[in-house]
This record gives sequence, C-alpha cells and structure tokens, in this order.
Amino acid sequence: MEYKKRKGFIMTINQISYFVTAVEYDTFMEAADSLHISQSSLSKSLQRLEDELNIQLFDRTKRSASITKEGKVFYEGALKILDTYNQTISNLAQTVSKLKGSIHLATLPILPAYNLMRPLRSFASQNYDINLIIDEMEDTRINQELANGTCDIAITRKECLDADICDYYTLDTDEMILITSLNHPLAHRESASISELSNEAFILMNKHISIHTMCIDVCKKYNFMPNVTRTARIESILSAVAANEGISLLMRKDLDMFNYKDISLIPLKEEITSTVVLAVAKNKKVSKNVASLIKYLTS
Repeated sequence: MEYKKRKGFIMTINQISYFVTAVEYDTFMEAADSLHISQSSLSKSLQRLEDELNIQLFDRTKRSASITKEGKVFYEGALKILDTYNQTISNLAQTVSKLKGSIHLATLPILPAYNLMRPLRSFASQNYDINLIIDEMEDTRINQELANGTCDIAITRKECLDADICDYYTLDTDEMILITSLNHPLAHRESASISELSNEAFILMNKHISIHTMCIDVCKKYNFMPNVTRTARIESILSAVAANEGISLLMRKDLDMFNYKDISLIPLKEEITSTVVLAVAKNKKVSKNVASLIKYLTS
C-alpha cells in the first residue's frame, strides 16, 4: 500500500492519543470511557484519522475491532510521538518552574471527590507569585514522574504509591462500598461480606485505575476471582448497576458528585479503606514552594 499525504492534513496530539488508547483497550467502549468521551466521538476521530492517512488502522469486519498491520506500524510511531510530546511538556514545565517559582502537581482525577480543588485554588490565589501547574494522570505515570523528577509533588492513593521512592502526608481516607441495583437480593441489607459476591457479575473501574486493582486483590483475598463483565468510568458504572447488569465496588466519597437514587449502597463487613496522600520523592530536595503547599494542605 502506498501512503500519500493529503494536502492540508494536520494530525493532532488528541487524535494520536485517542488512537493509542483505542489500541490498548479491549473495546472502543472501554477506550472511550477511559478518555471520558462517547464511543461515537472516539469512532469518528479514528475514522477521520484513517481518512486523512488513507490507511485502514483497524479491521472492523469482526465483532470486536482489531488493529491492522499498518495500524501496528503507526502505533509504534504514535508511542514515540506521545513520549516526545510529554517529555517536551515536562521539560517546559521545569523551565517555567525555574523562571517563575512553579510547582508541578501530578494528581489522580480525584480532586473534587475529596474536596481538594478549593484549597488548591486558595493556595494559588494567596501565592500569586507561584505558578501552580496541576496535571491529571493515572497512578502508574505518577510513580514514574515522582521517580524521574518531572513532577514536584503528587496527590495519589497510598495503596498505589511506591513507598521505596516516596514520602507521603495523609490528606483523607475513604472506604470501599458495595453498589447494587434496588432490586438486587443484597440491596436492602445493612451490610454484606466480600465472600458473598463470588457468583456476581462485576462492573469495575477501568483496568489502568488503582481502584480496579484494589477490587481484584480484595476478591482474591477471599479466595475467588471476580467475574468482571465490563469496565467503565463511574457514571457508566452507576447506570449499568441501576439497570441490574451487575454489581460494583467503589470508594464511598467518589460517589458524592453523582446522583445515585436508583442504586443501593451497602457497607461491607470487612473494613477496606483507601488513603489519599500528598507524595514527594525521597531523593529530591523539597523546595520552599513545595514545602509551603504541603503545610497549607495538611494543616
């Protein structure tokens, strides 16, 4: 196949990122959920990319789309492009930090759930000479950025933190809770045990999110592997559970931003908690600005 570049084609970072995510998830639905966009929007973006490249990146003749040989070649190049882009942004952030006294804060997408946006805004307004850069990412990348020094500080969960390379300060704690439909046999129980869930269909957070791993590990501890029929973001999980498609295990405070009148929240007999922490690398000297942020958020 001969590749002919189309005149006026400008490939965007978003298109490349969407493509890579689509390759790395089992289905377009899971990929769209992880990107917080609709499956239709993702499909249209991928189709536009294929049209502009004049190359078929995915084989859609089967029930589940699979990457083509050409797609695999493009995927390898796309990874390099994204790596270069992310490294450039990190280098730029470090340069700005040196010039203006910035703080690069890496965080899980949990700030609203744990009421952390308001104190961060307040800190930024009171310290107008400090450029507070907030960068949302998943826990694996947070550990990487703490290790290589591309972020100054991070808000993450203690359970997914690499304790060998990080010190941390506790910000909040949360508990895992069972979510069922209103007509589920466990819906009106005062509490339930993990061991009672071995025959249930589970709908969990996406695989690359720490809570997914926590749920799997908890079930294994009680001698069963959960039957995960679907992964999605929280709003999709709540809709699916309400429709009686399965049950879920989520953190209690993650639900505060959502309408959950059509589901039942059942406390677990086992105390399964998660600790939200402020983390810094052990091998990196904490700057005066970062120390000020730590004091502000923990006092």
